[in-house]
Amino acid sequence: MMNLNGELRDRFAAVWNVFFSLKLQSEDTEPQAELFPLIGAAVGLISALAAGFARLFFGWPAAALLMALALTLALELATGWRGLKTLSAYLTLRVQNIGIAEAFTRKLEWKKEMTPFFILATLYLIRALAIGFITAGSPLILLFVFTCAYLVRMELVTCAADGLDPLLSASGENPNQPFILTAAALLLTGLLSFHLACFAAAVILLLLAKGIARLQKNSILRFTGRPTVRMFDLYGYSAETLLLLAGMIMA
Repeated sequence: MMNLNGELRDRFAAVWNVFFSLKLQSEDTEPQAELFPLIGAAVGLISALAAGFARLFFGWPAAALLMALALTLALELATGWRGLKTLSAYLTLRVQNIGIAEAFTRKLEWKKEMTPFFILATLYLIRALAIGFITAGSPLILLFVFTCAYLVRMELVTCAADGLDPLLSASGENPNQPFILTAAALLLTGLLSFHLACFAAAVILLLLAKGIARLQKNSILRFTGRPTVRMFDLYGYSAETLLLLAGMIMA
């Protein structure tokens, strides 16, 4: 039992270390794509609990403001601002009429332009606004949003055209099993909340995540055949932002 617990901890830590600057100790275990949704569930659960306790102690207006400020900043600090900077740089290049394929690979000289800083600040405020509204409406939706966001990342990291190797291989005979298990867990959580709006939010966010993943995978297959690390960060962060906006609408 001790060996099993240690192995599970190492697997979780290996996947955690893919995304976050604060590293967990692991025994050189290879990250497993099917555990990505577990990381999203952990982030979502912590966020939902923090939002719930903030509402309990401070009331929803103060809790919404607090979470918009604290959680948004905490997420960026935890990831080293990687997703936000990557998406801001990509959008800046697209505004400058750089082609999609070139924008995936071209580096941006941040010190020479103000446009990326404006886009970065706008994206940051949009995410903060979404988190605040979700906190005010239904903190449980944060669990759904982040779990679904990492479901999308799982789909992206295992995407590759024939003859190319993905960033991480999908293990197991049924590649859809992680999505099915995660979807079942989220839908059960929505049912146990005894709140129809929460259950509906879980259904819609799962469907939206699946749709986003399909569109992004098609884009990857069209332009590069497999995701680069930069594309993985870009698409993963974009999906998370879109899901936050969808969660805000449904909260």
